Amino acid sequence: MLQNPVKNAKISVITTVYNGEKFLAQTIESILNQSYKNFEYIIIDDASKDSSVEIIKKFKQKDPRIKFFKNPKNQGITKSLNSALKKAKGEYIAVIDHDDVAQKERLQTEADFLNQNPDIFLVGTWSKYINQNGEVKSYFKPKLDHKTLKKKLLTLNPIFHPSIMFRNQGDLFYREKIFFCHDLDFCQRLVTDGKKLANIPQFLTNYRIYDKQTSMKNLIHQKLFAQKSNEFYKQRLKNKKDNYAEFDPSEIFKLNTDNLDSEFILRNHISLNFRQNKFQKTRKLCRKHFKQFGFSSRILIFYLTSFLPKKLIRFLRKKAGYLIKLKLQG
Repeated sequence: MLQNPVKNAKISVITTVYNGEKFLAQTIESILNQSYKNFEYIIIDDASKDSSVEIIKKFKQKDPRIKFFKNPKNQGITKSLNSALKKAKGEYIAVIDHDDVAQKERLQTEADFLNQNPDIFLVGTWSKYINQNGEVKSYFKPKLDHKTLKKKLLTLNPIFHPSIMFRNQGDLFYREKIFFCHDLDFCQRLVTDGKKLANIPQFLTNYRIYDKQTSMKNLIHQKLFAQKSNEFYKQRLKNKKDNYAEFDPSEIFKLNTDNLDSEFILRNHISLNFRQNKFQKTRKLCRKHFKQFGFSSRILIFYLTSFLPKKLIRFLRKKAGYLIKLKLQG
């Protein structure tokens, strides 16, 4: 057991967990093994149904820097993050997800950066995308400066959320009606509050990518919440305020995600079926789109690509990912 843990921890690391047993131990170890030692590690379990709680308790017995809390019922990631933020006592707050990995120098490097750059409120890092075996598959290298990041936030999030560290001002929380894409809304709000963001050009985090079967319902909800967040961001840039108070998220959750008479929903069905290699169904849905809504270049690409050999499709997917990264870096 760690002897004489430091009180008044300078950094609070927070992780929310829901059914994370597969990779949780690796995540916790990557934090406990940091070169920087003066931190508290707040872990919130959101009523997991697997062995996550047992894993956390085993680590807590060995290291008193871990502060473990368990939600009596599932509350979702946004409320769980806010619960952790309310408990954080550190000068800085660092975030990591329950299946990602922090490099040994991550906390030290980020803390040094914030100490040396008092005008920066939040910093992220570059990241390596790893598979379930820990093998590096690709890289995330977004731009670094605040001016570029502010512009990029109009279309996507160039800040890698599981890598962030920010100053603990005590009253900053995620907006709980943003059930998906809460990280995008969080960064956008910081910018419109006049706070500066930056990225450190070092690979200090590994982001886990593996076969997560994203449901059509969740995919559409994610995109709609991202659209709403972008809408609020543009409102604040223009008018210094947004319509979040009047926003009712139940309107999104009540949406019939099987309604293929909606062009938005049909497009998402096409995209997900293509990603899941269901090419025959992809073509069927594309033909339905052509009939109901006419031709579009995006849908035509899905349709034509679905006829190609699978090896070539995998190659094109990698190319598409590379182009997205160029967009982030450009």
